[in-house]
Amino acid sequence: MNVLMRVFFDTKHKELFSLLKDYPDKSVLRLLKKIDPSHISTYEQGLVD
Repeated sequence: MNVLMRVFFDTKHKELFSLLKDYPDKSVLRLLKKIDPSHISTYEQGLVD
């Protein structure tokens, strides 16, 4: 992952999660887990439901 993407996800991962956690298509969260593995535990919270 390049530096710009890392900085983006480090600063916005909680905001992205709060916007997408109730989205009916959970494939979005699975994609974020692949793109941003350093915050995988945050995205998995939305998949547990």
